[in-house]
Order: sequence, then C-alpha cells, then structure tokens
Amino acid sequence: DVAKLLQGLDARAGEKALAIAAPYAAAVLAHMGLKVTAQESDAAVLEVVGAPLADAGVETAVAPLNQPQGEGYDLIVSEGGVIGRPESWIAALRPGGRLAVVERDGASGAAVLYVRGREGVSRRELFDAAPDLLPEMTPAPAFAL
Repeated sequence: DVAKLLQGLDARAGEKALAIAAPYAAAVLAHMGLKVTAQESDAAVLEVVGAPLADAGVETAVAPLNQPQGEGYDLIVSEGGVIGRPESWIAALRPGGRLAVVERDGASGAAVLYVRGREGVSRRELFDAAPDLLPEMTPAPAFAL
C-alpha cells in the first residue's frame, strides 16, 4: 500500500516532503530526489532506522505525530491510519501541497489524497486499505447520546 500512496502523491525530485510514522516511504522519497524529513513520536524507532535514513539523506525528528515538524511541505505521507481528516497535517502543506493518508473508521478504510489549495482543500479516495491506526491520531472515546 505504501507504493500506491506514493504513486498517488505524484512526487517529484526537489520537492520538500514529510514522512510521518513512515520510514520506508521516507527512504523511497529520498531515493527519488526529494528533501525528506522523517518524523516519529518514539525515539526508539529512530534508533533502529535512523542510521539507514541518514545514509539516504533523510533528516529525522522526534515529536508528537499530531504536531508536524516544519511547514510549507509539498507533500506529506503516513504509513499509519487515522480517524478523520488530519487538520494539523493539512495545515503544514504549502498551497498546492499533497497529503496521502489512510482514513479508517472501523475495520477497513480508504487511502485518501488531500490537496491544499489557496481557498480550501480537496479530497479524493484512492484505494481501500486498512493499516494499523496511529494511536496519537485517534481521538479519545467520548460519551454520546
């Protein structure tokens, strides 16, 4: 599914990318000639994948996943699933920037491409997918009538 997410982004060499909980995507994008930052919330993940990512030219950051490090990205990708529209990720895109993520509400979900325009954001479903949800991007349960 990562390859299909990246294909949906139409990534181009020289673009600025953020890979959130997506080390494999970060390495692929760097190999394609993009300037990539890989963001993880758990420093232990970067202890394992940090050296190979650095060798590929990827910068790394440890920060909560709902707080993208930096702004003005041409594209953002995540290998994990989210519930609902990730507003903070969309806000980190430049106008014309693209976000590929899987939205899940239950057992299955859909890979979605968001494009941030000057006046708003468009959304297009790409394919069915069901990666694990990112715990930090899952809202706390709430009581409802």
